[in-house]
Amino acid sequence: MAATTTGDASASSAPQELRDNDYFFAPSVPAKRTGLPRWLLAHCNFRDLAALFKCSIAIWICTLLIVIDPTLSAIGQATFFSPIALLILPPSGALLPGLLGGATIVVGCCVGWAWGTITMKAALATRPAADLQRRLAQLQQAASAQTTNVGQASGQTQFAQIAIFDGFMLDARVSVTPTALWYCWKFVNTMRQARLRIWKPKLALVSIFAIIISDIYLTIAPLIPAFIGTIPEVLLKPTGIAIGVGAACNVLLFPRSASGLVLDELLGIVDVIGDFLTAFELSLRHPDACFLRDQLRQSQTKLVQHYKRAEAQMGFLKLDATFGKLCPEDVQSMWRLLLPVMFATSSMMAGSIAHADRRGLSDGFREFLKEPANPKSEVREDDTASQSGGHNQTHHSGAGEKVQAMSQQMTSTKLTESNLELTAACKGAINALRSFLRAQTGQGGASVDGAEGLLPTKHVLDRLRESLANTAVMTAEPPAENGKDNPSEHGTQFASIVPWLERSMHDMVVQARMRALAKALEPWLTSVLPLEQSRKRRKLWLPGQRPSRKKSVEKANGAPSEDSHGSDLRGGNPAQDEKREHVQAIFDQLTMTQATGGRKRSTAGLLLTRFISWLTGTEGAFALRTLVCTVAFGVIAVLPNSAGFFYKEKGLWGLIMSQTGLAVYSGDFVYAVLARVTGTVFGGVVGMAAWYIGAAGGPGNPYGIAAITAPIILVLVSLRLFLPAEYSQAVIMAGATFFLVVGYSWSDTHVPSYGNPGVGYAVFWRRTLLVLTGFGVAALVTVLPRPPSANRHYRRVISDQLIKIENIYALFVLQSKRVVTGANEAVEKTAIAIAITLMEAQAKIPTTKLEYSQSNIDTETLQSLTERALDLNRSLATFVLYNSRMRQGIKERVTHCYWGCGRALGL
Repeated sequence: MAATTTGDASASSAPQELRDNDYFFAPSVPAKRTGLPRWLLAHCNFRDLAALFKCSIAIWICTLLIVIDPTLSAIGQATFFSPIALLILPPSGALLPGLLGGATIVVGCCVGWAWGTITMKAALATRPAADLQRRLAQLQQAASAQTTNVGQASGQTQFAQIAIFDGFMLDARVSVTPTALWYCWKFVNTMRQARLRIWKPKLALVSIFAIIISDIYLTIAPLIPAFIGTIPEVLLKPTGIAIGVGAACNVLLFPRSASGLVLDELLGIVDVIGDFLTAFELSLRHPDACFLRDQLRQSQTKLVQHYKRAEAQMGFLKLDATFGKLCPEDVQSMWRLLLPVMFATSSMMAGSIAHADRRGLSDGFREFLKEPANPKSEVREDDTASQSGGHNQTHHSGAGEKVQAMSQQMTSTKLTESNLELTAACKGAINALRSFLRAQTGQGGASVDGAEGLLPTKHVLDRLRESLANTAVMTAEPPAENGKDNPSEHGTQFASIVPWLERSMHDMVVQARMRALAKALEPWLTSVLPLEQSRKRRKLWLPGQRPSRKKSVEKANGAPSEDSHGSDLRGGNPAQDEKREHVQAIFDQLTMTQATGGRKRSTAGLLLTRFISWLTGTEGAFALRTLVCTVAFGVIAVLPNSAGFFYKEKGLWGLIMSQTGLAVYSGDFVYAVLARVTGTVFGGVVGMAAWYIGAAGGPGNPYGIAAITAPIILVLVSLRLFLPAEYSQAVIMAGATFFLVVGYSWSDTHVPSYGNPGVGYAVFWRRTLLVLTGFGVAALVTVLPRPPSANRHYRRVISDQLIKIENIYALFVLQSKRVVTGANEAVEKTAIAIAITLMEAQAKIPTTKLEYSQSNIDTETLQSLTERALDLNRSLATFVLYNSRMRQGIKERVTHCYWGCGRALGL
């Protein structure tokens, strides 16, 4: 998969410019030995280092609250939860998204708090007052006879308080009704929150924290004889402090806005496109060079990741306040023009991957055509008579072959030169956009590769338009026939034109894709030109503030024409909105048509079917498994004989681990267990080392603990921010265990209380044991009665995306009958959405190797099916876009020729 061959000899014989490009040769030895991994070196820039410093300072400040005795006494033993909350939701982005993320945690805590308070009030109201007074009298009598733990700083100085947590007030004869009522209401809340976690993944923090607060009520409130509505404040206080510290660091330390984050992601997309165009230009100059498939796949993945991160910030632009040259409305207008550029670039990358796959097949086909058509032993009788004019025929045939070769060479040269000119123009446009975006993000506008980025944007735009005007799709004519059609020479003649025909067809396809990219870049560069000329100074843009005289400036400098590619993406035009609604109505109608049919049921049967589907569907099954885990631990917490054991051994940790450790599918669950157990062990070992180093064998020194935790926090935050998302579970568990070991060790030596797990190794051992216990219960409820299969889920995902691809094909058929307004925009958006969904599934498909499945479709087959679906989506969407530019008569002919494609899709 290298330039000419795959061996070391090919690398040594290839040009230096190819060997230096990662798209053709993987770097064998790093240029500099720095001792740092490549994923960390990629983040050695000011933007990422500023985010690392900001998050580390915020978490370290919350860690200092643990070792300050007044704050520890005011907040409580769960002060260590404050840095854990910031590790779950680090303040690395803009202020508004950070506040919204913190608000989701607060909302979850408040939902669990409200539900628990109401349930506790209702359950205590059902308990007989006479029985309550009798148990209180017995408790008072026992407390007067014996007291323990006198002098504890936590306030638990009475034997009565310890007896309450040991379950003294629980009486199986009379407390069954309130306990049953309590658990019924709590189970309803648990199922509702578990369903919410799967139904709306963006609200997962709301669900998780609501369940955690409910668990506190579930395991502690039944032990208490009186109503106390402030039980969960032990977690609410550190959570609120963490959100406040994160917001303060977001404002005071390297503040960022949502507009700035979107511009950063746009710059990342432009950088990926620019690097690819550089490699693509090299492939045109060196036809024997072959792209590395893995590098192209990584570039496609990077494009999707940048797009998703930018899309996540787009919803905050209307409420965003930013300081810069561009206002949020300008950023939004640039974002609308990005979609065609991404689609054209993805099409070029996919075409390069397909061309690399076809090289081996083409070489084999060419060798097959070089074989003689007739064996030498078969000689015709009239061959001797035909040799009389052989000399003249050979002379004319040789002259014709020379003319044919010259014609082929001229055609190929013109196509290659045309493609190189268009590639250079597109590369210049990308460099101009890169320079503009770097100037807006404060990274310098002249630090781009090559001299094209230093040219004025107007000159680059003119050159791009000139290249589009000069570039015409050329048709390759087959060589003229010379002499009579000799069957023995037919294979040799056809074999001689196969390389030229293949190269010409490839060049024409490349030219069509380059023209699509150039047409997509033209309106984007045109929209940048007036911004570059009119935005000279930085200023504060408040939410809703618009630049003055914007329309006049755009009119003076030239705005994109209505008939240009992507003109319907600018938005703000009622006519364009009607077009979008028209195409969306077509897609909705197709979806409804596909969903119709099936057996007709009565009202009762329909209600019963929907209830069973609600209960046993993906969300329902996950909620039932969460409920079983809650019952398994919750019953132990309220039995009189086991309540004290559950409280002293911190059984609440096991309950939380069993609930949060569950996954929708068994493959994801196995991976999550492995990652979280690894993170727990790593965090526990680091926590023990930090405690014993900082405490030095004593009760702990605040300066020592503060000093030793600083570098550890820096490492944890680096892993949390810069590692891929699939490792975040392990990092969060490592950080949680680290802070838990340090926090409980400090609390046990400074504010001891009943039920503390100890210090150092004792905390680590109990934490690890409860984590394994919780995951063991979760494993049982996952496996029984039938493990949920991720293999089956991803097959359904591929099937659903194929249905959407059918809709694209239906739109193609509809275009052959009449003109569909706004079709290009709808196809591009649908194709990008399908590609994102399939690529997300493709990244998670390897987890199916960790599960037991009886399907005959294994992991490799699923990966292959996903790649084929991606290729089909890209090819069909590209074909529909090309078809929209054809005349109506040609559309009908093309539709008739490709009718079999729709039959293959089942349309």
